[in-house]
Amino acid sequence: MEIPKKKFHKSEVTIISAHDVESNLLNKFYDQAYDTKHAHLLKNHWKWRYRTEYHNKKIPLVMVYKNTVIAHAGMVPFKVFVDGQVMEASWFIDFAVLPEFQRCGLGSMITEKWMNFSDLCLAMNCN
Repeated sequence: MEIPKKKFHKSEVTIISAHDVESNLLNKFYDQAYDTKHAHLLKNHWKWRYRTEYHNKKIPLVMVYKNTVIAHAGMVPFKVFVDGQVMEASWFIDFAVLPEFQRCGLGSMITEKWMNFSDLCLAMNCN
């Protein structure tokens, strides 16, 4: 059975840092989007897991609609050396969009914003 899509306009959605969201809203999203073990890990260690100080607490990214977190894009930033040059890079991890908001282009929106943080973007098994 397909979950009915919520009616919304993309202009009503904002992409912000998880640091700018109340912790109870972020924790509720983690409980909805991930299995119990992963949600527990994220609720207790997300600042460490995503190295949030690396980009001055601008990461991870969350998408908010009407005071509800509906999507999340985690990343692990690091530097790489390529042909003698230092490049900013990041692994894209813990990507999720709540089911009722999927297939509306929101995942692409948050991914595009994520890509602005790095010269080199890496991902594996993001679905």
